[in-house]
Amino acid sequence: MTNLCLQPSLNKAETPKAYVLINVAQGSENQVIKAAKALVSLKKAHNCFGIYNLILKIEPDSLDNLKELIAHKYRTIKGIQSILVLIINRVISEENFPADKKY
Repeated sequence: MTNLCLQPSLNKAETPKAYVLINVAQGSENQVIKAAKALVSLKKAHNCFGIYNLILKIEPDSLDNLKELIAHKYRTIKGIQSILVLIINRVISEENFPADKKY
């Protein structure tokens, strides 16, 4: 069950971004990627080794659409066994790291 009650601190003008980590049934990777490609919010898909076989980067146009995508679209794709959703709160890149600040 997905708990999407927490609201990230996005500016109203920001498009929400999230990573969706997916564990799929053995041999279902291509089928799941094909189904995910049909959803317009998909920006990138990575096939991985480990607990999660796929990592998707999605950018829906609102948090409500993100909730809808996860609850009613991704969770209904045949072959998906489990999903972990990571909503991006803030992007930190190397040029934003002051040398004297510890994180």
